[in-house]
Amino acid sequence: MINSNHPDFINEVVNAVGHTYGWDGYEAHEILPVPEKMLNEYTGRYHYNAAIPVVVTSKQGKLYLNYPGALAAELIYTGDDLFMRRQRATPIKFTSDDNVLQFNFVFGDDQYQPHRQLADDEVLPGEILDTGAYEDALAAFRAALKESPDEEALSENYLIGYALNSLTDSPAFSIKLLQINTDLYPDSANTWDSLAYAYQQVGNKEKAIEHFRNALKRDPKFASALSALAELENTEKE
Repeated sequence: MINSNHPDFINEVVNAVGHTYGWDGYEAHEILPVPEKMLNEYTGRYHYNAAIPVVVTSKQGKLYLNYPGALAAELIYTGDDLFMRRQRATPIKFTSDDNVLQFNFVFGDDQYQPHRQLADDEVLPGEILDTGAYEDALAAFRAALKESPDEEALSENYLIGYALNSLTDSPAFSIKLLQINTDLYPDSANTWDSLAYAYQQVGNKEKAIEHFRNALKRDPKFASALSALAELENTEKE
């Protein structure tokens, strides 16, 4: 079971075990119909961070949460204005602050991580990359980075982590985000190595070799690029 390639099933097993043994954060919740008012009011785009929105949509009487590059997750209503996701133990609650709707992760009594609803004309770089032209997305990322150079969500490591987490659900988005990262941080061996790794995972050996070499141009001793490139080149000779 541990080796199963069915993460949704594994998550359900973990949740069931956690509930059975009383682990913190694994309480059982009754699933209730989503009130019509919530279906109408809570849909929209929310500011997750400087790069990425979280989008809430409504379909057939249910609410869904979605990040760029990820599969939509159902928001399960459990009463008392709280929602849950099957893959996560953190509750979600919608509130209003100065007439601005907020999407909140609830970490304890009155301990919220709020994310305000975005205005219609407020578009984040990650959603442009997900739905628009690459050059427009790159311009938006560069503008955001210029405005907030110390923003963690625009750092090369954050973008690598987000992109690689998206690789299974959306390889195309993942690779585009990793390419953006090489444009933002062209002198980093790590950005090129990560892009090459993604191409390797989707079976594009030519692009993987090209970008592992790009990584080694920045750092000739970059270990993961050296190892992967040697393996790919040996495979080509066979």
